Amino acid sequence: SGLNWEQTVGTGRSLVIRVVRSQAGRWQLMAGMQADSLKNLGEAMDETFTRAAFMGLSYRYTSTADQKLWVDNIEVNGTFVADTDAPVVVSLQVLSAQELLLVFSEPVVPPARSDFYLKENLALPDSISMTAPDRLWMHFATPFADTLFLHLEIANLRDMAGNVLLRQSYGFSYRPCMPYDVVVNEIMADPDPSVALPAAEYIELLNRTSRDISLDGWMISYGSAQRQLAGAVIQPQGYFLLSTPEGCRELSSFAPCLPVFTSATSLNNEGSCIALVSREGMTVSSVCYSPLWYGDAFKAGGGWSLELIDPGGACREEGNWRASCAAEGGTPGKKNSVFASNPDMMAPSVVQVAVLSDSVLVVVFSEKVEGSALADSLAFTVLPGGMHPCHLSFSSGKKEDTLFFKQKFLPAFQYRLHIRGDIHDCSGNRMSGDQSFVFALPEVPLAGEVVINEVLFDAFPGCSEFVELFNASPKVLDMGSMVLATRHPLTGNIISSTRIASRGTCFFPGEYLVLTADSNALKLFYSCGRRFCQVSGMPALNDDESIVSLMRADGTVLEELHYSASMHFPLLVRTEGVSLERIYTHPLQEQNNWHSASSDAGYATPGRKNSQHRDDLPAAVGNIDLSPDVFTPDNDGKEDYLTIAYRFDDPGNMMAIMIFDAEGRVVKHIADNAIAGTEGFFTWEGITDAGQPVPTGMYGVYVEVVVPVSRKVLKYKKTCVVLRRE
Repeated sequence: SGLNWEQTVGTGRSLVIRVVRSQAGRWQLMAGMQADSLKNLGEAMDETFTRAAFMGLSYRYTSTADQKLWVDNIEVNGTFVADTDAPVVVSLQVLSAQELLLVFSEPVVPPARSDFYLKENLALPDSISMTAPDRLWMHFATPFADTLFLHLEIANLRDMAGNVLLRQSYGFSYRPCMPYDVVVNEIMADPDPSVALPAAEYIELLNRTSRDISLDGWMISYGSAQRQLAGAVIQPQGYFLLSTPEGCRELSSFAPCLPVFTSATSLNNEGSCIALVSREGMTVSSVCYSPLWYGDAFKAGGGWSLELIDPGGACREEGNWRASCAAEGGTPGKKNSVFASNPDMMAPSVVQVAVLSDSVLVVVFSEKVEGSALADSLAFTVLPGGMHPCHLSFSSGKKEDTLFFKQKFLPAFQYRLHIRGDIHDCSGNRMSGDQSFVFALPEVPLAGEVVINEVLFDAFPGCSEFVELFNASPKVLDMGSMVLATRHPLTGNIISSTRIASRGTCFFPGEYLVLTADSNALKLFYSCGRRFCQVSGMPALNDDESIVSLMRADGTVLEELHYSASMHFPLLVRTEGVSLERIYTHPLQEQNNWHSASSDAGYATPGRKNSQHRDDLPAAVGNIDLSPDVFTPDNDGKEDYLTIAYRFDDPGNMMAIMIFDAEGRVVKHIADNAIAGTEGFFTWEGITDAGQPVPTGMYGVYVEVVVPVSRKVLKYKKTCVVLRRE
């Protein structure tokens, strides 16, 4: 009505309110200070309720208005009409192959089982139960025949006023619900900030069939939560929304909505799995969504839904979802804004063989798969030994097949799993040929066995940051036992952390592994290797300075890198999009063991050998070595810097290193009383103390070492040549 109580009525004053409903369902609201001078405040049509058994008042108020509102002199007037109509069945829902749900026109007296039977076979329900005053559930011992049209005969149905329905026949047919008859069609996981829709999370379901489908008794799971859908029916080609109670109040104008979420933040913004399961326990639709599917960093930030592109290929996940293009931010209750034909032409492939134990393997596919081979133990062979699994655990529409073996795999031994036979996706694309994969029992890594090998912390817009690991050990390591974290450079406190892979994921000796949030985005910018691990919740890397920490799940630190932008090649005009590469694999964490990736390599080498990599420290024991004798500091990845390597019998020596030009002038102080270990190195990039490049020429390297144990002073003089190309 738009009535403002404080402005129109004020406080401490009474108001006469009259509500009138016509027989046609028109409601009128009137109010005034006196009963004989009421003003019409508004009218509306509402035929939701055509009969009533009681009358009451409901009002809302804030805590500050508690006990300040009173109501008196209530009158109910009108023509009361006696109920003389017999109840009828207004809808019949086929819940399953043996269950029906009847909805009556009004509350009824609980009937007897003998009041119902199937005309075709005279079968009575073996069980009935009133689920509400106007709803009756019934179960038959014999399943209904598929697609056969049946008739439920109903007799002696009595309402609360004593009116009796003598006989009614209601026709129905049972058609079993098949996978993807109902699909998850739209996901609003992050509605904040709202674009033009209610700020509520929701899941939209789409009925792809030409018949009503009852969702009563179905289950929806999202993340770790699971909720039952009660009393819901989705119309042919219709939409149905799932949200919170408050969300459904705001979204019900778009489509029917069922409040199933218990929290306003039930759907994980960083991605999760959603599954719709029928009463019979069959997964009808499922999807594991990711914020990467938006394909738009701005829309991924909130307010926009993910929409299914082609509902006919709903079994396909990545590549069939996209951020909504609707101006409102989503399309609840109507055709998706990104709707289009999107045929799946890509065959499935095996992306990983995880080793859960010494007798259990998990084969992970690139997409949901089907096929006879997935349940055939002879389709999987482990060599050497010709071992076949004794049991397989696979559910249709899943990405994984679990293999159980009687024989146990031996430690420190590499096996090969051969896969053959009929394996295809739901679009019919078949996995090409026989495939084989190497695996071994992975071991928990020790410190120094895995090194942080390359870091891109200041990525181009649209690109993804990454951390590259290298297995420097002779062992096959378990990636699932490792955690990537970032620490504050001053306090050392952990800022963010995440497990990098699932348990049993093998990391082979000499292998590179790139950890990133979006491998596809990374491949658009750089020439990459083959092994990527797309990490959910990848810790953000600060553009200026941070500590990257690789730990075991128990908190043991395996490797750490304290990086800063100052570690880049000083003559770089800009460092955005340039990675820092480790020079020597040997576990040295000095900052001089890092250099900017070369321009010739594209300024980063994710998954490949570092462009600035050198194999071994050149110095013999008790000596200082320079490498190379002639270097070209232009960051092209070819002899960009001078390495001054040392190796001593005892630690704790003090070192000073200076660079002289041909006229004997000091141009660069490399080290000033630095404490040296037993071995290590320093680098010079041809830059003076003033930050200027030195010209082409010969330069002297003077090294002075103070040995505290013997109090000796060792002096070394070497020469090198700086060559600058015009």
